Amino acid sequence: MTQPVVVAIIGGGFSGTAIAYHLAAQTQRIDVEIVVIEPRERLGGGLAYSSKDPAHRINVPAAKMTMVSAEPDHFTRWLANDVASAEDVLARTAKGDEFPQRSIFGRYIRDHIEPYLETGRIRHERAAALSVTSVGERYSIALTGDNNVGADIVVVATTHPLPSIPNALRPLIGSPRFIADPYAEDALHKIEQDHAVLVVGT
Repeated sequence: MTQPVVVAIIGGGFSGTAIAYHLAAQTQRIDVEIVVIEPRERLGGGLAYSSKDPAHRINVPAAKMTMVSAEPDHFTRWLANDVASAEDVLARTAKGDEFPQRSIFGRYIRDHIEPYLETGRIRHERAAALSVTSVGERYSIALTGDNNVGADIVVVATTHPLPSIPNALRPLIGSPRFIADPYAEDALHKIEQDHAVLVVGT
């Protein structure tokens, strides 16, 4: 009996999860085994869509976002039936465009991947990948926790690293008035309305 091709996807943010979703939808379990290597508890959020801060919103209108390119309204249809989104009065602009919270888009991704996780069609390996080694015609992926995953195909879908602090600002590291990562939970809550704020970057 022919063994299934093992596809290991390193990174379970939007890109890695979307790849797993489409691969699961277009193949059979007997042919392809899908493993997503991601240290976070849940797939889909990644760095971009795991923020719990309600002020963190998607930066393009919801109508331009989807995880199914053949269905441009895939996200907005889901959004129309989401109770939490309906209660978010700040999401809609005067022009009618919607800019939901980033965590909402992360939940949209999770809602579509979870059926595959529940059936075992996609396996979430909750660990970080340390290295990939070629072993004959296959690959061995070393993981944190002294584990490893064997794969026939490896997809690297890792995020960009957190931005480094410019040398000129490094003396400010540790200061309560310096915010190195604006996406960290509660990072912006320390800013008062009358504070003067310098934003470095775009």
